[in-house]
Amino acid sequence: MAYMPFFTIQGKTPRERGADYGSQCRELIHGVLERYITFFNSGHAAVSWDDAREISKKFVPFIKAYSPELLEELEGVAEGSGASFDELLTLNSRSEAMTLVRREKSDEEELDGCSSVAVLPEATADGHTILAQNWDTYTWQEYGTVILQVMKDDGADMMIVTEAGQLARYGMNQAGLALGVNSLHKTWNTKVFGVPSVFVRRKFLEQDRYVDAVNKIFGAESMLPMYYAAACGRVRGTSTPAEVHKIEMLLSTLGLEPSMRRCVQPCLEEAARTGGPATAIELPDGTIVTGKTSKLLGASSAALLNALKQLGSINRKIEL
Repeated sequence: MAYMPFFTIQGKTPRERGADYGSQCRELIHGVLERYITFFNSGHAAVSWDDAREISKKFVPFIKAYSPELLEELEGVAEGSGASFDELLTLNSRSEAMTLVRREKSDEEELDGCSSVAVLPEATADGHTILAQNWDTYTWQEYGTVILQVMKDDGADMMIVTEAGQLARYGMNQAGLALGVNSLHKTWNTKVFGVPSVFVRRKFLEQDRYVDAVNKIFGAESMLPMYYAAACGRVRGTSTPAEVHKIEMLLSTLGLEPSMRRCVQPCLEEAARTGGPATAIELPDGTIVTGKTSKLLGASSAALLNALKQLGSINRKIEL
């Protein structure tokens, strides 16, 4: 791929941002839809485009409960591009729709996913975290791939790589968060449920805090198993002095300081003790549970597992 067109998307509301996106990428969006319709109807997806469109409509209640503003933004994309909302919804849930059709063993090569790689600060020359993404896809998809710079007044600005008409595939944001995603071996489902991955990816990238972003992943039920590779620069102290000063000024204005969060100090102590990223969670009864980074689990996953052990009165030394 020699070139990916770049667009800056703006708007005060989700619908306005969507309309701006649709208007600027109108021709690209229609081209992407035409190629997917051909792809689905030629038998490669094991389901026709019309069937996929009917399947996708069933995701609306789940998406609405998870993030109604993203549905509003997609409606804006439809208005701006002149494409139908149903077609765009299908484009944004295409992978999930395909899991409702059982495929032959000979088709398994079609189910391979992409690849992500993360390099922690301990292994990099400059002490920064590196997150890289390889997109294993068909050659015809490069003709609709775009880079979107999404400017928001109510959250972190985002830089997103995606197919024209989709809300997100991979990207990073102003808060120092980045996301790579791999589809795992697709399961066969018997009914529609959950939130399509595209919406989860976009919701992750809209967050200002790493913990909130991760919760958007864990808080979404999904038909399609995914491996999310998430990275954060701020926690490791790689933010610029200007970014840190801005946060300190805001906290000072509000009369807040980190020590007011009881989980901050235990988290810092765990990080210092282990020499790696750590997470701390305050449970409803006031108990502080920590999690460390290991070869098996990231800090957030370890903290969640330890929280479950605490709530279930399971010895923390017992491996689950």
